[in-house]
Amino acid sequence: MRRLFVLACLLVAPLSSFASVEIQQQPVSVMAEPVGQDQYLSYNFGAVFLNSRTSIEFTLTARGPEATEIKRITISGAMYDATSNCPAVLQVGQTCSTRVYYWPTMQGPHWGDLNFYLNDGNIYIRLFGDTFR
Repeated sequence: MRRLFVLACLLVAPLSSFASVEIQQQPVSVMAEPVGQDQYLSYNFGAVFLNSRTSIEFTLTARGPEATEIKRITISGAMYDATSNCPAVLQVGQTCSTRVYYWPTMQGPHWGDLNFYLNDGNIYIRLFGDTFR
């Protein structure tokens, strides 16, 4: 049975890959045992001023017993961008970070996705933000 530890009240689901993986997003930390299936999360940037920029950093940690292959990382959504220092293979105990930026240039709600494609299952993070003047 998977054990989840949720440290904040964001809507989250377990994360895993062939090797046990932990992903952290401030202020949420989620841990799950390996299950070899796709996992889902969401992150809400909340209300942001028009033409201002905010960001969140997601930290991926390979928890073992084997290395985690990161096939690719994608970001989608017109108001979102991302930078990452994740290598192709994350060794046990090694961490990498992906920072997602929300920079709304149009008023209203905006959706996007951050996806981690791993060797045995994917991590899908649904992004949401709203804009006001």
